[in-house]
Amino acid sequence: MMFYTYAHYTPDTKQLFYIGKGQRKRFKQSYARTTWWHNKVKKHGGFEAVILAYWKTEQEAFEHEKFLIALFKPQLVNLSSGGEGAAGVKRSKKACEAVSKALKGRPLTEERKKNISKALTGRKLDPVTAQKSRDHLEKIRQDQKKKVLCLTDGKVYESVTDASKQLGIDASSIVKVCKGKMKKAGKKEFTYV
Repeated sequence: MMFYTYAHYTPDTKQLFYIGKGQRKRFKQSYARTTWWHNKVKKHGGFEAVILAYWKTEQEAFEHEKFLIALFKPQLVNLSSGGEGAAGVKRSKKACEAVSKALKGRPLTEERKKNISKALTGRKLDPVTAQKSRDHLEKIRQDQKKKVLCLTDGKVYESVTDASKQLGIDASSIVKVCKGKMKKAGKKEFTYV
């Protein structure tokens, strides 16, 4: 099995922001990425993935990854210096459930609200970015108002929000399934009506 090093670029400014090592389709995937990576992708409306080099061994790919991260570190969202991880590692069902439980329902306490507010106070977006942000939020609202069909059970819901509430599935996941970005949400398949 071949390994490779890859890069992620912002689609609008073509700025390099991430270096990684992978195999199969890892360079195109967005799961198991850091919050910083996801924030960058949201801000720029996606990412472009490019394979930089192929390697016969994982160790060679790790060495190249470390070299590239050291070279471009100031502009990257990589949290580590590279060269770690293992190919094909899969979490056990118990480990997946523990992670899921830890992330679900994290309460937005008053202290967290204050910290978020404090971090954002006085921060101004340039007019173009502010407009892009408003447009993006409006698009999300429109997507969540569309009627949706659950292909798994054949039930039609008045909106994505309605399906989310009734099924206990995250609305953004249902939208991603409807747009073909994910196969299933909550073990169910959906499409817009």
